[in-house]
Amino acid sequence: QDSLLAQFTDETAGNVHHWLWGFGDGATSNVQNPFHTYAQPGIYTVCLLAQDTILGCNQAVCRDLGIGVTGTAERPESLPLRIFPNPARQSAGRWMVQGIAPSDYTRLIHFVACGLRGERVAEGWLEGGKVMEIPLDRPIPTGMYFLELRSPFRVYTGSVVVQ
Repeated sequence: QDSLLAQFTDETAGNVHHWLWGFGDGATSNVQNPFHTYAQPGIYTVCLLAQDTILGCNQAVCRDLGIGVTGTAERPESLPLRIFPNPARQSAGRWMVQGIAPSDYTRLIHFVACGLRGERVAEGWLEGGKVMEIPLDRPIPTGMYFLELRSPFRVYTGSVVVQ
């Protein structure tokens, strides 16, 4: 079904050598500009990790994508997060997060942490603040993870490498 086929384009600045796309349905690709066919309509969180292996830089971005769905909704403002330590240890037990807007301090914030294949490793609610703690109730396998925080008016995203 053509409405379930999506083409993705890397627009990363710099000298990128490796790409890792996560399509939000468990599938991944290391092609720079891949095509992907989804099994069913829905909203998927698509993530790209772009690596410059010469300079040792990583850049990650995630976006929600409506596949085979109609209608429009106003998208909340999206802002980057700072997650530390980064890289993190498998047994860290928590990630610390900074970067939410002061107007979201004391608001209830929903968080979700996912791996590149879309597997959730942490999810819950916390009170917004200048520095927040994301609890990890079990060791996290090595790899790249994306963290999304949602307040009523904003979406915050960041990435962390677990070693």
